[in-house]
Order: sequence, then structure tokens, then C-alpha cells
Amino acid sequence: MERPFEQPTRQFPAERYFPGRKMFAGRFVLERRIGRGGMGEVWLASDNELGRDVALKFAPAEVANDPKSIAELRREVIAGWIDDVKDALEYAHTEAKRTHRDVKPKNILVDSKTGRAKLVDFGISKRLSDSFTRNTGRLAEEGEG
Repeated sequence: MERPFEQPTRQFPAERYFPGRKMFAGRFVLERRIGRGGMGEVWLASDNELGRDVALKFAPAEVANDPKSIAELRREVIAGWIDDVKDALEYAHTEAKRTHRDVKPKNILVDSKTGRAKLVDFGISKRLSDSFTRNTGRLAEEGEG
């Protein structure tokens, strides 16, 4: 039945992100927007799993549907993973005094919860003090390397 005097309900676009919104199965709760630019919005959020504040970046729809923009975001993520692997190698060398000896893509895993890259399989690693020096052909002294 037609209703000639009824006004149509106007639909306003809802804000995609707002303080208090739970994201990713409730793990993160958005607190406030801390930045906005051509590649998206950055929000301060609480990570309920880690118990700390984190920054989450969201791409706008026009970016999410643009292959060139997606490629740029991928480069940013990969750069972050490279930093994670660099940090892992630096720790192994300076703190654990070990050399990995088998760094390859298969030995870099991405934590699905944190998005951080993890360097794995230290099975053939060696203590730096067990390494031969290139110049002398002798075992390095403890502290050398």
C-alpha cells in the first residue's frame, strides 16, 4: 500500500571509526584519531591482548580500491618487517653472541596477532666466538667478532 505523506528516511554515512569502537574481534578498542592523511587515518587504540596502547592505521575506501595505493601500503609493511628482522639479528649478534647462518624468507614468520616479523630456525647458528676470522683463519677470541 502506498503512503503518500510518509517522508523517506534519509541515510547518512556512519563514521567508520569512532572512540570506543572494538576492532578485530574486540582485541583493539579505538581511543582517538591521532592523524589523517592521503593514505588513511591513524588511531590510538588499546590492545587488550598485550595490555598497551598501539597505533592502528586504516586506509580510506578510495585507497583500499586503488592497486597503486595498496602497493605503497605493502611496501610500508615490508619495511617494518625488515626492521624487525634487523632488530632480531642485532640482538642475536650483540646480546646472544650468535650468528644465524640461514636467513631466508622461509625462516621469517609473521605473527598473526601482532603483525611483527619473527626470525626463526637458529638450528645451524653458531656462537660468534666459534667463528673463524677471515683474515687469520683462527678462532675468534671471546669478545671479537
